[in-house]
Amino acid sequence: MEMSEKQLAPMDRWDIMLRTSENMINKIQDHDLRLVSLEKRMDKVPADYRQIQNIHKCAVERVTALLGGYGTPRYKAEFRKTIARLWKDYKSLFGIVSYHDTPTGLYDQAISYIQHWNGPIEVVGEKVERIG
Repeated sequence: MEMSEKQLAPMDRWDIMLRTSENMINKIQDHDLRLVSLEKRMDKVPADYRQIQNIHKCAVERVTALLGGYGTPRYKAEFRKTIARLWKDYKSLFGIVSYHDTPTGLYDQAISYIQHWNGPIEVVGEKVERIG
């Protein structure tokens, strides 16, 4: 009987299938680790243009609301100073140089922070304290 005609014993077939399965499981686990690593890195990538525009729009709307609405005397007198302070607080809290650098992973937190911002804060380490 030639080698090509020889059939594998059932145990040999099971052994080959087991080794193949183990190899596939190892590859899948490796891919999972790589995906998790990529997802973590993606959270640190700056937000996209539309997200940045939404952050800016949210900030303008929040400051406008805090100052009594567009066109009010308080708005006219304090808008620039107040929006600058919001951005200063925002950048300090998120540890970034510009709101354009907001990481994608912090986008929802950024929007929430702006929507709930009520005025100047001082950041001390990890603790946020309201002043004034």
